[in-house]
Amino acid sequence: LSLLTVGSALAAALGLLALLAQLGFKQYYLLRSMISVVILGAGVDYVIFMIFRYLEEKGVQSSHETAVKRTALHAGGAVILSASTVLIGFSSLALSSIGILQSIGIGLALGILLTLIGALLTIPSALSIINERILWPKRTIPDFAIRLAVFRRMANYCVTKPKRVLALGLLATAALGAVISTISTTYSDLEMLPPFESKRGIETILSSFGAAPLSQTQIVVATREPLFTDGKVRVDLYQAIDRLHSEISNIPGVYSEYTYGPTRPRGSYITPDGVDRSSISQFVDEEGRTFVITASLKSFYTDDEAFSTVEKIREKASEVVKEEAALNGAEVLVGGGAAFYLDLTNRINHDFFYLIIPAACTGIFLILLVALGSVLLPLRLLATTAMSAIWAIAILTLLFQYGLGVKIYWLTPL
Repeated sequence: LSLLTVGSALAAALGLLALLAQLGFKQYYLLRSMISVVILGAGVDYVIFMIFRYLEEKGVQSSHETAVKRTALHAGGAVILSASTVLIGFSSLALSSIGILQSIGIGLALGILLTLIGALLTIPSALSIINERILWPKRTIPDFAIRLAVFRRMANYCVTKPKRVLALGLLATAALGAVISTISTTYSDLEMLPPFESKRGIETILSSFGAAPLSQTQIVVATREPLFTDGKVRVDLYQAIDRLHSEISNIPGVYSEYTYGPTRPRGSYITPDGVDRSSISQFVDEEGRTFVITASLKSFYTDDEAFSTVEKIREKASEVVKEEAALNGAEVLVGGGAAFYLDLTNRINHDFFYLIIPAACTGIFLILLVALGSVLLPLRLLATTAMSAIWAIAILTLLFQYGLGVKIYWLTPL
């Protein structure tokens, strides 16, 4: 039954994703792997839950028909409620402005929906047809008393000493929350990959030449007035661009000797009188209004040090533009790998804490409020879920970051 439910849901999900791709839905390259794992986990969970309910009904001498009906009614309802909360959680990712998260959210929500439909359609029908042959090769209903003895003792302890259990849980959550505050994430796929030839090449470059060949940052300046007028250089604009170049090259974390631009195309300053337009064409566009300064960073572009350097470059560029009259009204854009991942980090943090989490919590609360008819129960369930997430991420941090010395890939906590 598990294979039937999971297999049908997975086949339908992958087929629908392929169709959506043909219609223009862009998919993150890891989505197919992620949706397979999610469907496998959710599908097996739904099947086990419903089959155990069926066996429990049979264990209390219910008829086969009654057991199937009660399973579909009670276990099916619980599965629908559970899947609905998961659907809301995944769908909330689609609110992000980051296409990666949108793709993952929509894809995984689709996978859960198809798994739910598959479970509700296949399990009651299969139970009706297979009957007690589902126990094959056994012929009797299993006794759950022994298997559930440990859980029963745990439940009794929680009921008899609720304050102690709650206090221990809150203390453990606080301690693990402190661990999460030290989490160090990475955007580098390089650290996660096996030793491909390309990876070994990059590592060789880093060890032999530093990050300069790989961590270039571009500072783009778009001005209102062109640099060249009647074939002559506007000296004030030229000097303002050179000041920007010098200020950036003097920032800690930037290789000054590997910073190039219109005024220093080979690293050395060229006076306005000695400028040949053709010699700086790679740094100035044809209209002479857009310029690019290329700075090489001392840190790999996915490192926190590189992010810090990019922030300093942006601050310094903004300062120079405000102080130089020739750059009045100019637009300065800082790009490159480090700048891209810095912007991605900031946007993900913003979307996660201000859009995704509030939307997911609100949606789940409303679903549980309608289903359970209580205000406190949904709040308690949300608190329990938050506690579980804190424990999971903290244990992940302890195991990989502190145990193995490996940073956590940025998608994992999400």
